[in-house]
Amino acid sequence: MDHINVKQNIAKNSVMICSGKGGVGKSTMAAVIALSLAKKGLKVALLDSDIYGPSIPHLFKIKNDGHEMVNDKLTPSNICGIEIMSMGMLMPEKNGIVWRGPMLSKMIKHMLQNTAWSQDLDYMIIDTPPGTGDIHITLTKDYGINECILVSTPSHIAISDVIRAKDAMKNLGICKTSLIINMSYIEYNGINKNIFGNTTPEQCAELIEIEKFIQIPLLEKIANFDIDWVLRNDFILNCVGSLL
Repeated sequence: MDHINVKQNIAKNSVMICSGKGGVGKSTMAAVIALSLAKKGLKVALLDSDIYGPSIPHLFKIKNDGHEMVNDKLTPSNICGIEIMSMGMLMPEKNGIVWRGPMLSKMIKHMLQNTAWSQDLDYMIIDTPPGTGDIHITLTKDYGINECILVSTPSHIAISDVIRAKDAMKNLGICKTSLIINMSYIEYNGINKNIFGNTTPEQCAELIEIEKFIQIPLLEKIANFDIDWVLRNDFILNCVGSLL
């Protein structure tokens, strides 16, 4: 299978959504970013590259209905104007996957190259698995992706992991990195309270050494991924959209 450059051949812009660890809302932020772009009228694809724990089908309520092949191409789901492909759409929901690195890379290449994406996509948003590994290497080295958005909470543990992730992305050739500080605060009795301690968003960004960042509060509607609510919330959409 020949290598291709995603930026040139699948979408005008390709962005990885990454995190140092799981549980920080990375997949949810990837979905919100895709919604933000689609609402602007841009043509957007969302690839769930987390083979072991695909979350995108759950967020968009996509069932594994045996996605058919058309002209030897996988057919992506289209929700809210977003073209979506995920391992979770191709395997029974309760089936676990135990693959070594080469199989992971092969599957990512299969979904990228053998999905019937639109020919004139403006953005390919790629939700990557937590940490750094084979899939990130494949996306950067084989497909020329050089932009990522890191997602973290203000937790010291999450920050320490995302610092390592940022360094790994730099080593993989990522030249444009921004940050979403998710669950940054919760509003309680009219006061914004940081549930992870006293580290401010500015301090988080300074520790991670990233200049471009936004903060997203802990909100029930986002946690439960209420698509209709997200599409109506211009503050959230404009906030994440400012990173691109």
